Amino acid sequence: MDDQSEMFAPLSDGELSAGRGETTQARRAREAKAICPPADAGHGSDAAGRLFGRAPDHLWRYAMQNGTTAFYVCRWDFPDGKKAFRPLSYIEDKGWAFEAWPGQRPLYRLDEITAKPNAPIVVCEGEKAADAAARIFPQSIVTTSSGGANAAAKSDWAPLAGRRVLIWPDNDEAGAKYAREIAAILAALDCDVLIINAKALAAVNPAGGEREAAEKFDAADAVAEWVDLRALRKAAVKFAKEFDTSIMRRPDPLPLAPPLPAARPYPVAALGSILGDAASSIASKTQCAPALAAQSVLAVASLAAQRLADVRLPYGQTRPLSLFFVTIAASGDRKSTADNEALVPVRKRESNLKCDYEIQHESWRISDAAWAAQHRKIENDKGLDRLAREAELSALGRAPIEPIKPLLTAPEPTVEALAKHWHALPGALGLFSAEGGQMTGGHGFGPDHRLKTAATLSALWDGSGIRRLRAGDGITDLPGRRLSLHLMVQPDAAAAFLSEPVLRDQGLLSRLLIAAPESLAGTRLWNELMEDVGSAMDRYNAAVVDLLERPAPTANQAGNELMPRVLDMSVEARDVWIGFHDAVETGMSADGPLEGLRDVAGKAAENAARIAGVLTIIETPDASTIEAETLAAACELMSWYLNEELRLTGLHRLPEALRNANTLLEWIRAKGKVEITLRDVMRTGPNRIRTKAEAEAALAKLEDHGWLVRQGQGKGAKWVLVKGAPQ
Repeated sequence: MDDQSEMFAPLSDGELSAGRGETTQARRAREAKAICPPADAGHGSDAAGRLFGRAPDHLWRYAMQNGTTAFYVCRWDFPDGKKAFRPLSYIEDKGWAFEAWPGQRPLYRLDEITAKPNAPIVVCEGEKAADAAARIFPQSIVTTSSGGANAAAKSDWAPLAGRRVLIWPDNDEAGAKYAREIAAILAALDCDVLIINAKALAAVNPAGGEREAAEKFDAADAVAEWVDLRALRKAAVKFAKEFDTSIMRRPDPLPLAPPLPAARPYPVAALGSILGDAASSIASKTQCAPALAAQSVLAVASLAAQRLADVRLPYGQTRPLSLFFVTIAASGDRKSTADNEALVPVRKRESNLKCDYEIQHESWRISDAAWAAQHRKIENDKGLDRLAREAELSALGRAPIEPIKPLLTAPEPTVEALAKHWHALPGALGLFSAEGGQMTGGHGFGPDHRLKTAATLSALWDGSGIRRLRAGDGITDLPGRRLSLHLMVQPDAAAAFLSEPVLRDQGLLSRLLIAAPESLAGTRLWNELMEDVGSAMDRYNAAVVDLLERPAPTANQAGNELMPRVLDMSVEARDVWIGFHDAVETGMSADGPLEGLRDVAGKAAENAARIAGVLTIIETPDASTIEAETLAAACELMSWYLNEELRLTGLHRLPEALRNANTLLEWIRAKGKVEITLRDVMRTGPNRIRTKAEAEAALAKLEDHGWLVRQGQGKGAKWVLVKGAPQ
């Protein structure tokens, strides 16, 4: 074998680069820019003679497509059998220097390859072997890459695209590895590739017999032994035909994330007759996933129930019946359709409230105008002394209270908007959006507002209301408010939102009940609706409207500072809750199934109690106690959410670099690309990967995991999608 393993090995401190009086270490500390040598640069052999005190024994010239010299590869043979290889390039502002070409390196004999676009190609390992093989295959162009067996990817193989290529590796492991790597690159360039079985060829005696295969046997060794080069060519081609083409493919790429197990069926029956039948009806009517429909109806039930009751936990503290849901579903999975069905009773109640509001607001407007006029009259009456004015103002009383606005849900409010306007809104609101990515990727969750938004939402989940002190806005104190949340988010937006460390550290993510149902796209063939769909939705709509119409106990005249009654657990329900609590706590121990999910698991028992309260109120609005059967159903639902979190944890807790790499891979596939450059990604790639740092990091991750093969270095580098990678 023409061993070039020392091609780019560092020169010793005593070896000087082209006589410039500079050590290799100092030379490499400075950036070098290789250029094609100018006409007056002289021949590279003159500079090569300055190393080791003599000219190299071999000097191979590498040219550009137009025949202009690019660089040289030099080899010295020493009496003790050792040899040394050095690249010789012309460096701007330095002249000739023993430095590697820093950009994408041209192939050996590139000018000949370009001049004969239909000629077959033979690839050998090393220039000496390539020169020998040229004698064996006179009708072909024989080439190689510079830098030895470990530097194949640093050369530009694109000029061979679509060509017939025969690879003749050296008979050793390094040669086999070199051949596999070159074959993978060329296969991605649609080349017709064969590889000679070097061991079998080395075992053929030129006289026609067999022998023990010589180690490191290459084309140069073959030419030295074989007199009849035509017979040698036939033998080489014969063993090439026996090559197993599977060697041309790289091993399967490593996954960017742990394999995602199939989702468990959502326990719809645990929702009870009203919510369970409604979820099944919506899933049947809209042909969406049952989990998606269940998320929608349970979120609406939470909105309706949270204004009427809280739940008392076994350790004495009360908690709202507010629930926060996130549903992960792609475009086309019927998110909006299912949510619209679930929100029908809410929209009906809002419509009725709007009619009442218009009448109340007109009456208030008149009363407020009369009050304001009378107030000004008293203030401006010069015939009144202070005591008389105070008496008149006291008798006038406070200004009429503006009626509560008829708004029960909001798609994507900021926390500032909630704080500013909630004094004139109902005490219980729902933050519902079928396009939740607009909120999670918007102003409220931007870098400057993320923590503030998360803290406010968490406080509302806890039942603490909103309390703020701002220099410009003054004091905002809104106790007795309740907020339910349901965001439907597309997978990419969800991954970015749910992997945000600030949101996890703050605790918002641990409060969420997440579902990511598998898409039914492609399976939703037409089917007639079942007869009981309408009746199930009628019962659901009536139950929700009834809850929304019931007067809620409040602590202020406006009627929006809620004072919900308390739901206690029966003795049996308390035992069920404690059993669930202890099972979850045990699962969070070291090496337990919930060890990596302690933040979510830590709130699982509380969320189960909240769900049980919602199920109780929706079925029995006047109930004062949660029964064991209902709490067991809530624990079953919460167990499903814990399992769903465990299933998804490898996705929405991925580091950003891996998420970006996964997004880039999906983009490459969607665009049908075979190869890309850094410039391609920055110009037209996914929006969040268009900065240089993020694009380079994503490409590097895909390369590390075996999805892409890099060709060349520097600005001319390109990445080729591995042929045979799963699509």
